[in-house]
Amino acid sequence: MISKYREMFQYEIDCNKKMLSMLAGVPKDKQSDPLFQRAVSIVDHLVACRENWLIFMTGSDGKMVDWYDTSAKLETMPGRFDAMHATWTSYLASLTDESVNDDFEFFDNVRVLWSIHGQIDQLAGHAHYHRGQVTLIVDLLGGEVVDTDYADYVYERSEKYGMI
Repeated sequence: MISKYREMFQYEIDCNKKMLSMLAGVPKDKQSDPLFQRAVSIVDHLVACRENWLIFMTGSDGKMVDWYDTSAKLETMPGRFDAMHATWTSYLASLTDESVNDDFEFFDNVRVLWSIHGQIDQLAGHAHYHRGQVTLIVDLLGGEVVDTDYADYVYERSEKYGMI
């Protein structure tokens, strides 16, 4: 199971880079549109979720960030994503098929027990959802969108699968 999570996170890294590139490519005259800020805030939310959930999952004393910063700046996103990608890659490398089944506790007004694999699944689905929102906004603002489908990711990297 853990090897699949590692592979899927590499796919997520690829998608995040494409998403940031799409957003940066929105025409400059459209970047003052409130929809553009909405997209940047969604991107901020994606990285914040990965940062915050890792604190919960590891039980570290890390500093939580705002879950949804409506004044987030696009310029700060590449560095935050690079740092998050490195941290999560290291975290996933430390997990085993056994430890991915462990539970962790967090507080959301009450004490909650949840599984590592359940939260990893949640974060992956959550990322797809929000990247789709960002892609739609980029399209509405006249930016160029790129495909982030998993099949295309695999086709680009596989000798076995793809166009025949």
